[in-house]
Amino acid sequence: MELTVGELARRSGIAVALGHFVEQAVVAARLGHLRPLPGRNRDGRDARHYGKQMYAWPALIAELRKAMKEGVPPDDARTQALASRWQALFRSYAGDNPGTHARIREAYAKEPDLRSGSAVDDALLDYLRQAWTCAARSVH
Repeated sequence: MELTVGELARRSGIAVALGHFVEQAVVAARLGHLRPLPGRNRDGRDARHYGKQMYAWPALIAELRKAMKEGVPPDDARTQALASRWQALFRSYAGDNPGTHARIREAYAKEPDLRSGSAVDDALLDYLRQAWTCAARSVH
């Protein structure tokens, strides 16, 4: 389930304006870590698109965690669909340049603040990598 700022405000009692402020602060902080990367999207694509899908990520992360907990194999159709959704969300702000993707992955590995509060840990990333490897093998 995706939650909007309005729904979060209703549930938490935090004013919508404060929710929007926090949302923009998180986006700005994460983009601040990514901007120094060489070859980064200098056309502003990341800034325009990074926050657009932010409410889709928690639901996807929760679904991946559930699949992991249930022992769903990385090559299972369910895991493959989740891994594809991850890639689509990622490309929505990062674009399609493999070099940019590599630099962003490296930044997330080196900058703990980028994953802070996201429930994305090494185990989840390993599970995704395994799913992507299985997908790549099935294409060949």
